[in-house]
Amino acid sequence: MNKVVDQVIEQSLKEQPLSIKSLVQNLLARKTLPHLAFVILACTGLHAIVRNGQHTIGGAGFMSLGIGYFLTAMMSRNETVSRWIKLPDMTQAKRRSIISFLKSFKICIFPVSLSGMVFLIFYIPMAPWLEQISMALGLLFILWSVGQGRSFKVAVEQWLKGKMKPGSLHNGNPRNSAIFQLIIIQTISFIGVWIAIIASELSEISLIDVITKGGVFILASLCSQLIVLRWTRDVRLLVSKEKGLASFSFRWMIFSQLFINWHLLSIYRRWWLDPSDFATLLEESILMAVTVVLAIWALTSKSTKSGTGIVGEHNALPLGIAFGYSYAGSVSMLTVTFEDIRGVMMLGHALTLLTVLIIIKSTIKSTINSYDDTHEEDIQKQVSENKSDESTEVSSKNEKHENEIQEKENDEDSTESKELDSSSDDIGDNVNWDSPKENIEADWENED
Repeated sequence: MNKVVDQVIEQSLKEQPLSIKSLVQNLLARKTLPHLAFVILACTGLHAIVRNGQHTIGGAGFMSLGIGYFLTAMMSRNETVSRWIKLPDMTQAKRRSIISFLKSFKICIFPVSLSGMVFLIFYIPMAPWLEQISMALGLLFILWSVGQGRSFKVAVEQWLKGKMKPGSLHNGNPRNSAIFQLIIIQTISFIGVWIAIIASELSEISLIDVITKGGVFILASLCSQLIVLRWTRDVRLLVSKEKGLASFSFRWMIFSQLFINWHLLSIYRRWWLDPSDFATLLEESILMAVTVVLAIWALTSKSTKSGTGIVGEHNALPLGIAFGYSYAGSVSMLTVTFEDIRGVMMLGHALTLLTVLIIIKSTIKSTINSYDDTHEEDIQKQVSENKSDESTEVSSKNEKHENEIQEKENDEDSTESKELDSSSDDIGDNVNWDSPKENIEADWENED
């Protein structure tokens, strides 16, 4: 019996969705760091191959590694496969040695072997169509850019819904909410463009210089925010009547507008400020990492809720690496077409920005509908509980009334019995019916 209980508890713990913190810790775990190091080396080498004109081989390499790590993610539930792709526990001395560091890359053998088999399938039988397939990989960049906006929406929505609690009715003011949003977003945007100009000029910038050089971005940011606020005014007015929904709406509007301004600032930097290649690579790497984390977390949460368990802690890392290879491959293939990675990045940022703009209003609407359904279920549950409490109270009252009647009857019976006893004492002396007959006769004789 205890074993069954332990299994149920263990299974319930496994089914708990990962938090973003635990997911990041899982992706950066020491036991799997060689996979991340190999990703950097492989992407750098394949991108160099693509830039040298061998885009067919480079594209096949990106696709093969992405598919290989995806297959590894699907098989990682197996104990043997899981042991192959993770490092065992090592002592502190072994961790610091160069030999142990080089040997640690043995955990990459299994996914790379799968990728090699996939590469042979692509490169030999499908050689005549490999160029078209490799260029099609570049078109996936459009899907990845849209996917960035979608993954951001799903992850932030689930996170905010987890913090949302049913609130009371109140008279909210959408105009005041919009003013607060304008102050917050424009302040952060101004600081962001100030930092971007300083990083580009590598010198101190005065306030006038920020307004002069960053005026285009500040104007674009303000116009985009005013458009968003005007477009979402009706739904914000609707949610302002309930405290829980109003809190969700305000937070979602803040996060989504910050995300939009981030992409807007990235486009502005590449168009006007001419950032260095290192700064561009650093920013895009951070954006890709954030996108992968949000996408995996959203998939993990959905998989846990549906009960399938396809995506979880056991395969978060190989699945994220598969996404990374596909994203890097699509960007590299597009650089062949545009001959400039900055133009590709600007296109991606524009697509992601438009995606978030489109879904920002529908997210609030869907939250209203789901909240109403949940709130109605809570009300029905509360009503049923109240009914059960009322029925219990009524039954207890009836039982109490019956007990009172029974006690009253018992009191009446005891009173009647006492009255009978007292009446028997008032009649006279008790007659001893067992007295002898001779005594009575003697008394009559004496009277004569």
